[in-house]
Amino acid sequence: MIDVTVTDSATGRVTRQRSDVSAYAAAPAGSDLLLATGMRPAETADAAPAAGEIRKGAVLLQASGRPVLTPQQARLGYYLELYAPRAETVTVVVRVATPQGRQVIATPGERVPIAAGGGVTRAMVDLAGLPPGDYRLDVIAVGADSVVRSGLFRMAGFETEAAIADATPADDFFAGQNEGRLDTLYLPLVYLMTADEQGSYPSLTLDGKRRWLRQFWAKRDATAGTPRNEAREDFYARIAETNRRFRESGSAQIPGWRTDRGRIFIKYGPPDEVLDRPQAGNTRPYVVWKFTRGRALKYVFLDATGFGNYVLIWTSDRREPSRPNWEEMLGPEAVIEIERF
Repeated sequence: MIDVTVTDSATGRVTRQRSDVSAYAAAPAGSDLLLATGMRPAETADAAPAAGEIRKGAVLLQASGRPVLTPQQARLGYYLELYAPRAETVTVVVRVATPQGRQVIATPGERVPIAAGGGVTRAMVDLAGLPPGDYRLDVIAVGADSVVRSGLFRMAGFETEAAIADATPADDFFAGQNEGRLDTLYLPLVYLMTADEQGSYPSLTLDGKRRWLRQFWAKRDATAGTPRNEAREDFYARIAETNRRFRESGSAQIPGWRTDRGRIFIKYGPPDEVLDRPQAGNTRPYVVWKFTRGRALKYVFLDATGFGNYVLIWTSDRREPSRPNWEEMLGPEAVIEIERF
């Protein structure tokens, strides 16, 4: 059994999952099926994967646990390793079915040579015209042993494309940006996104990502129709300021916007009062931010490692997490000083 706990450093959300692990009774005939919205050859042996990519042999895959396709990006890739003890040629069929098992699409069988010890079958499948809904992709390899592997994906409807249509064609802020830069501009939006805005961006094309970002900021533009989008300018100015002030060094090299102080600064702006204790006796260094504009809130950040990496350990803001043992982490003298601040 494997227990996994993941804490999102940007939002503080904690996700837990448990999986049972069973050993194979014998060597498997194939790997799990990996689905991808993009696939490209690795130009060199040491080519670094881009954001969202993983390397498998000589290819880089834009992998996803459950890809979401759209009418404008309807190609789905698959990667499957076959472990053959001796050289053979297998017949590979790709089939799309509903979750209930009703077959929708089946490709003609393709003969794929597999070397002794194993090989790979991979391809991009064009699923344009597939109606919106949830589906299962089956890859069937028939040789000395038959291998069937499956993965789930979803086809979105035209309403998804309409939702990210370019509402502000005159705004060319994103027009000259490459995909890496667009992804950099997208990531901090986790602090602003609504539930229905989450999840669609990563699977979009380059133009689709530009349209998504334009639409996202158009909905938050209080002065629509003017050349400037003040909400967008203010947000990215805060990102730049947090990266300048709160970047954490060390092996992780965490940008300022992903730190706890950066998150609070981006959401609520600069604090009205600051209590800074870089040398606090027997207590590790800590900082307290106090907001008094319209709401009286405090945020306590502790340098738990001693290397300048401050984490939020307590706050009076119910929308943010606090650690149950925060008083023990600080000590009684610091707690009294914070209460009086």
